[in-house]
Amino acid sequence: MGLVLDLGVLITAERNARPVSDLLATLEQEHGETEVVISSITVIELEHGLHRANTPDRARKRRAYPDTIFVDRLSRFNKIAGEMVPHLKIEEVLREVLGDGCCAVAGVPDERRGERLAVVYVSETVTAAEMIRHLEASGLPALWIPKRDHFRKVAAIPALGSGKVDLKGVRAIAMEQVKA
Repeated sequence: MGLVLDLGVLITAERNARPVSDLLATLEQEHGETEVVISSITVIELEHGLHRANTPDRARKRRAYPDTIFVDRLSRFNKIAGEMVPHLKIEEVLREVLGDGCCAVAGVPDERRGERLAVVYVSETVTAAEMIRHLEASGLPALWIPKRDHFRKVAAIPALGSGKVDLKGVRAIAMEQVKA
């Protein structure tokens, strides 16, 4: 389960010149490390605010603000070829073949599409090719399916002291894989 932010929370943060990272840190303190999402109507409303900006400075701030929402969060989403791709959905499908706690998805830079996906996983029996076949059979869009050489087998998924997935550690492993 995660949190869905209402537009009012974001507008108040913007008006108070509060960075999104501070807002997310407060939410994490209050609710623990959980997925935070913005309803699609909120994103549209934020974009609509660009047209109502009455000064160039206000327009610049409003143009940048939605990007900080998505970029600031060591995200469970990546923007690939202009489309927001949710890591949790891909992990959910992979858990069907790997089991709970056996994989994590991370985004890594890509020259052509901006970003691409990489999977860090634990399995003695399931191969990257089998995971790709399962992802394809699930009906996920092709854009959401990592390439075969973007799967990295590890002994254990990095974890924080709290036992939750260490997203920075997962991303570091994924970055090593795509450089190799």
